[in-house]
Amino acid sequence: MLWETGFRNLRLIQTNEFRRLTEAVELENFHAQAMSHIDGTKDKLIRNWFPEVQNVFYAYNKKSDSLQNMKSRQLCSFFESAATLLTRQLQNLALDSIYDYKKLIKHSQEPDSTVSFINFDLCLYIFEVFLCHPPRYRWRTS
Repeated sequence: MLWETGFRNLRLIQTNEFRRLTEAVELENFHAQAMSHIDGTKDKLIRNWFPEVQNVFYAYNKKSDSLQNMKSRQLCSFFESAATLLTRQLQNLALDSIYDYKKLIKHSQEPDSTVSFINFDLCLYIFEVFLCHPPRYRWRTS
């Protein structure tokens, strides 16, 4: 519930900022802006999300002292379950960010778009496997 109420709309890259652009951006500036967004998101996770997660554990333990009364096996299961939920939240952050980024590139190729990445080449590196999706070139006549 913590993620859904406070961090659901958090993204690694704020694509809305790029959608508002009306002119070309140098790749170096694009990269610097994207890295700034990523650093900002990391900062929010460290300063806001992580302390909130800790507060959930503290409040639960303070309320019932149940963590102290658990057997070793139960305690291990409890923390594995919590780790699974937290991992899912961070995975969703990554996947939602990739989806928004892909949408930015895809919708930028539509005729009414103010941003155009028509010749943008999207390449992903996943676990040392290189995937490249070259753009489909469409010549626009103005």
